Amino acid sequence: QTVHAEAGIHGPELDAALKPHGLAVRHYPQSYFFSSLGGWVATRGAGHFSTGLAKIEDRVQALGVTLPDGRRVETRRLPASSIGPDPNRLWCGSEGFLGVITDVHLRCVRLPVQRVNTGVRFPKFEQALAAARAMLQAGIYPTQLRILDPFEHLLSRAFSGKAATGALMVLAFESAGAPLNETFAAAQDICRANGGEVQTKEGEDAVGDWRNTFFRQPLALSGLFFMFLAVMSLAGMVPVVGLALALALLPACTLGLMAASKEAATGKFPMPTVFLSAFRAGRQQLRAMLVLGLLYGVGFWVVMGITALFDNGDFAKRYLAGDMPTLEMARNPATQIAMLVFLALQLPLSLMFWHAPALVHWHQVPPVKSVFFSLVACLRNFWAFALFGLVWMSILVSVILGVSIFAGLIGSPQVAGLVLLPTSMLVAAMFFTSTYFSFRDCFDASQGENP
Repeated sequence: QTVHAEAGIHGPELDAALKPHGLAVRHYPQSYFFSSLGGWVATRGAGHFSTGLAKIEDRVQALGVTLPDGRRVETRRLPASSIGPDPNRLWCGSEGFLGVITDVHLRCVRLPVQRVNTGVRFPKFEQALAAARAMLQAGIYPTQLRILDPFEHLLSRAFSGKAATGALMVLAFESAGAPLNETFAAAQDICRANGGEVQTKEGEDAVGDWRNTFFRQPLALSGLFFMFLAVMSLAGMVPVVGLALALALLPACTLGLMAASKEAATGKFPMPTVFLSAFRAGRQQLRAMLVLGLLYGVGFWVVMGITALFDNGDFAKRYLAGDMPTLEMARNPATQIAMLVFLALQLPLSLMFWHAPALVHWHQVPPVKSVFFSLVACLRNFWAFALFGLVWMSILVSVILGVSIFAGLIGSPQVAGLVLLPTSMLVAAMFFTSTYFSFRDCFDASQGENP
């Protein structure tokens, strides 16, 4: 069964057109949502289902190509060929040098009706690799077989506020009707024989965390984060009440980023209107969100007031004005104490409001109770959140060091200034949009509910 499609069609659109016919492409490169059929063929793409026929050149039956001199070539539609070279391979992976691919006859598969999957944790990456090799040598070909090394596994879990050790094998089988239980059991036995621990619910969460990260919408989420910054900046510029207004809007704006992450996690493209989720949920919900903002503002001013007791308000004045402390202030013991007190008090304040906007919006928890439940959830998962913070801090430090070293190597300090700000903003966008996953795993938010 084949489909004839123009090269410019995107992956989701092609699958949507095939679904009513009970067919699918089942080709999932990391660029699935943004790439086209012609791009897959021209780059000889391999999706993460590539243990079967997911390498695109194995799926191409025929091609339509416009040559550099303007002539058009169409290869023959044959089920197979036993003689001579395959002309399709001339353009598969050619990157457009030998002609522009205009249309493709692609072999499809039936939509799977059965699917089993699990995550298998291995103490070492080499053990996971040995299990994969043994599996394939035994004639067992999973639909999906991917190994996350310990660092990638740790990062994907840390983005959701959880700890992880060792390598993770993502293992999945699917079929259009053939039974899978025996093959799936044999694959798990091979994993166990090589030191693997087949996960249950936790393993499914680990696979889901990775998949959400894999298919995240980076451009949309970054754009919404910059919208968040713009709204907070404009609110802060309002005369007299600017700072109070910005603090009152902070929980609602934070919720907008979390709602965008939720959209992206379900494979949807987060539109700018999702940023206004708190303002579109009805008067009662909006009132509760503004009360939450008022509570945060009161807490923030209390923290500022306490720091003023140690240095007569010097640090608070500089901070509220958006200025960095001067070198002379930084050397002042009183200011140093004020800064340490600020950090010590701001951390628990942030934890109190970490999950609060989402609890108010998705679970209709009263503002005061949401603050309490947020703090309890963070404290109960203290080590996971500690790792979460350390990973993000190490990422930011690595970015700053990397940009600085690069600027030093090319002898242009100006490059550091040009690159560091947008790069740091991108890391900050990733951090803020990852907070939704920590809320989901702490409170099991409904995945089907729209923001």
